[in-house]
Amino acid sequence: MTRDKSTTQIGDEFRDTLASLLGAAGFRATAEVLADYKKADLALTYLRDDVDGVSRYLVEAKSYTNAVPQDECTKFVSAYKPLVDDGTYDRAWLVSRGPISTTGRRAIERHRNLRCFTYQELQRSLLNFDDYLRDLIRRYDSEKIASYYIPPTSSDGEDLNEYMDKWIEEENSNPVAIVAGYGRGKTTFALHFSACRAQKALDNPNSRIPILIPLGDTIDDITLESLIGKMFSSQFRLNNYHFSLFTALNNAGKFVILFDGFDEMKHGMSIGMFDRAVQQLTRLDAGDGKLLFLGRDTAFHSDEEFRFVIQGRQTTSLGRVAPRISRRPFTEKGIRELTEEEVERYVRGYFPLRLKELHINADNDWISKRINELLSDDLKELINRPVHAKMLCEIATSRNYRISVTSSLDLYDRFVTSVLERETSKRMRDPDFGIRVRREFNARVAWRRHFGRRVRVRPCGHSSLPPAPAGRSTSATSGTFPRSQRPTGSAR
Repeated sequence: MTRDKSTTQIGDEFRDTLASLLGAAGFRATAEVLADYKKADLALTYLRDDVDGVSRYLVEAKSYTNAVPQDECTKFVSAYKPLVDDGTYDRAWLVSRGPISTTGRRAIERHRNLRCFTYQELQRSLLNFDDYLRDLIRRYDSEKIASYYIPPTSSDGEDLNEYMDKWIEEENSNPVAIVAGYGRGKTTFALHFSACRAQKALDNPNSRIPILIPLGDTIDDITLESLIGKMFSSQFRLNNYHFSLFTALNNAGKFVILFDGFDEMKHGMSIGMFDRAVQQLTRLDAGDGKLLFLGRDTAFHSDEEFRFVIQGRQTTSLGRVAPRISRRPFTEKGIRELTEEEVERYVRGYFPLRLKELHINADNDWISKRINELLSDDLKELINRPVHAKMLCEIATSRNYRISVTSSLDLYDRFVTSVLERETSKRMRDPDFGIRVRREFNARVAWRRHFGRRVRVRPCGHSSLPPAPAGRSTSATSGTFPRSQRPTGSAR
């Protein structure tokens, strides 16, 4: 039978946790002990290289779960103020596991170079993400996503926002992978979720900080240190950033980290390289860290690859499926297509907004007529994904484009061209492999696959196949197919 921990043990554990965090932030512990201080076992002394020289800190750890009362704060002032006033130490901090009474705070912070923090407040002070959080909110607001955002529903019928909120509060939960086809709203969800969590973090220092990391520009072998370091040194300047401090805060439960676009990261990678990259990123799946990955299922060329990377299972030489021991599996969540009611809400929110962004003057009657055309029965099959609805709305802003008399084939042809234009504009895409070459390649592969004939492809996207029959079109946008439709043993 295990006995409950004593007060001393709890205090020592909190002191050690605090010491580890300060060490990661660049504080150097010393061997000094205050001989005349009765609670020297909970007092830590540190040196730190500041801009104006080395500073000496005294830090007292309070492992209180309830609020630290005023009398304890008064004792802190009596013990440490003389040592700061006479220059023995430069600063003295009281750090509590739990809250600190309002009157206690006033008793401490009315004195120069005396401070008090809760553990959460200290974490935030050591590495302040407030500017980054405001940037997440500004980006979300600048794109006016809230005016047309449709909360996604998972494939099993659960509200994805609610699921993620519950997941964040769970202890020791596996990382989550949102795996869904093109245009299901994964990136928009990531932006919405990050902006909402950013506002919560600004309002409440105890709330997890969202860290949104796009993986589209990630190529070849990566290290977690370089990926995070680049983000918080060149893209967003974060004072006092150091990878060891970032990981210490992550392990302490300070962040929820979103890696968006793992399928784009895989572009040009073998499955082995891709798995190694995922292994790097999941190094943050430690302590109380929370990781969310988002990407398309086209990143995987077979069910075996999907099981290996996402489900954490591998096939042995005897054909048996065994769990991997190098990391935990992901909890997989999909996103279902939009319902008719959701499509209508999206179109009515996005189309007028897009007209304003393009400075197109249109009367209410024309706008209403155009929306009705977009919501007509002829387009239901094409508009059940957010990206489809968005692109069709953008096409509809042209007065010369008569949706009501255009065939589905013509409309889909315009849509595919828009998709390929967006794909070819991304970094690390071969400029010689443009829209025309991609369309020709995809059409030929789709045609040959339909008739079950072998496909041979020459370098640089030129195939040895005869032309596809005129009038044939395909929905493929990259040379890969959804996992459920991919032929077994096909080449990459």
